[in-house]
Amino acid sequence: IGFQFGEMYATKNQEDTPTIIYNEVDNIEVRDVEKNIIPVEEKTYIRFSLSDYERSVVESLVMAEAGGECYEGQIAVAQCILNACERNNCQPSEAAIIYKYTKKRPKPSDSVKKAVYAVFNNGETVTESKILYFYAPDMTYSSWHESQNYVMTIGGHRFFALKGE
Repeated sequence: IGFQFGEMYATKNQEDTPTIIYNEVDNIEVRDVEKNIIPVEEKTYIRFSLSDYERSVVESLVMAEAGGECYEGQIAVAQCILNACERNNCQPSEAAIIYKYTKKRPKPSDSVKKAVYAVFNNGETVTESKILYFYAPDMTYSSWHESQNYVMTIGGHRFFALKGE
């Protein structure tokens, strides 16, 4: 399954599995071995569209904040960033300032890129809660974070939703 201008396309290769080819225009496109695109009747949309620049911001933020965590932890941090963007109607580069994410911007791993894609493109989440905040208690203590609604711990991070929501 892939996305092109907000429409969902499915193709099968010789093994009856989708073949994914990335492109610059649509971010992702699915083609079969003859390079034919087959539209599917159901319409689907990317949850939060990112420019190449904004995608690189999110990927580097997730890498800096959770690069050493399991994939689920990377998804959770990406989910926090997505929820912050949707809540504040802003781009990730703006959310990074509003939510005071780290200023480090390391090169993202393939796992982090996959997690960001799963969250921003497919809307995958680790919880139904609108998590917005996280911190690593082994590195610091945050009474402010602890005053919010605790949702879960994944690896070395504790995740919170806004108090009262």
